[in-house]
Amino acid sequence: MVDPVLVALLLPAVCMVLGQPFDRNYQVLAVFGLLGGVWAFRTTGLYGRDGRRGAVATIVRVWVAWLCVVALLVGIGVLTGSTDEMAIQVLVVWALIAPVALSAAHLAAAGAMRGLRTRGFGTRSAVMVGAGPTAREFAQRLMDSPSSGIRLLGYFDDREPSGGTGMLPLLGSLNSLPDFIKAKRVDHVYMALPMGGHGRAARLAKRLLDTTVSVSFLPQVLSAGVPTLHIEEVAGIPLFTSRDTPFADWGRRLAKRASDIVMAGVGVVVAAPIMAVVALGVKLTSRGPVLFRQRRHGLDGTEIVVYKFRSMTVMEDGAEVVQARRNDPRVTRLGRFLRGTSLDELPQLINVLQGRMSMIGPRPHALTHNDYYRELISGYAGRHKIKPGLSGWAQVHGHRGETSTVDAMRMRVEHDLYYMRNWSLWMDLRIAVKTLVVLFKHPKAY
Repeated sequence: MVDPVLVALLLPAVCMVLGQPFDRNYQVLAVFGLLGGVWAFRTTGLYGRDGRRGAVATIVRVWVAWLCVVALLVGIGVLTGSTDEMAIQVLVVWALIAPVALSAAHLAAAGAMRGLRTRGFGTRSAVMVGAGPTAREFAQRLMDSPSSGIRLLGYFDDREPSGGTGMLPLLGSLNSLPDFIKAKRVDHVYMALPMGGHGRAARLAKRLLDTTVSVSFLPQVLSAGVPTLHIEEVAGIPLFTSRDTPFADWGRRLAKRASDIVMAGVGVVVAAPIMAVVALGVKLTSRGPVLFRQRRHGLDGTEIVVYKFRSMTVMEDGAEVVQARRNDPRVTRLGRFLRGTSLDELPQLINVLQGRMSMIGPRPHALTHNDYYRELISGYAGRHKIKPGLSGWAQVHGHRGETSTVDAMRMRVEHDLYYMRNWSLWMDLRIAVKTLVVLFKHPKAY
């Protein structure tokens, strides 16, 4: 109720500041705002527990939920004609201040909760069942995230693991688990037995029914290197689904697309004179078209056409595409300057506005290179789970230009996958700024 009550209380505050009496019309509006908030905030999933939701996603959800409330109130106002008797400035100020206040409240509450949990307040005690790779990886992640509010006591297993249990002690065998839980009043048990231990896990979980402990089962695919798991329900059955993309959440997709449109739009306006000069230079210095169009793989591996200023005497886009090398004779004199300064990539701002590419993301490779490397590098195709970008995490860390060895491409792919798993708008901004810094002094830009 905090959110809708806050919305309702803001209206008399706005009236007071703007010198308007908080009469019956505003009182009725505040009540409808409160009731509409109760409905909209829950319906839009504002209170869903999503461990991956960051500040941007929270703000986006707040604004979407508030727009639903505004739409409802506008509809009621049009039908009843009640808005005719209200000051438009009050309504506009209230409509703008409410989501800002709600966003601030949500972020402050989340920050306060993280701070309290880090200091040990509101924590829950837990133990691990199993001491294999999955259990140790999960335990390490919990210990690295004190704000999770979970305090791990140790492991239970029938044998001492060969690799040790890390920082946590082995507390006993599986048979001793129920008595330990009752004696220590443990809140949570995480089952992480091997794939062949489902029978033991089921029998142990049945014995724990006599306690008040909560039991969670860890998917063993964590130790198999599956990057991201999402729980979804199909026909009433919960499933674990691997999603190696930060944009499964629609709020993140919206935030990413909005940032792309803003940055690409500004980029086109700023770079338009430069692009005109470059286009004229390409046309006057060598034969052929100004733009080079090449097919690449975009989101989900679909084919897209990517634009570049032509910097070579060839237009390769078939089964044979040879990467540019140092002192490559195919590169024109102007093309060498364009490639060294990355000015040949400027037309891809249009690709971003078209929605084919993003400002930040894995660089798109020629189709033939994708077909070649996906057979040699595990997880290579995963980089196509998001849109390709003008610049990326790999490029600002030196993995740019020719990939003469498989290991060089593997390092690029690892950086691309790291970006996908750790994406945030702040990370995009850092990459964009760093791109501008390294733009004119990269030794592999040829």
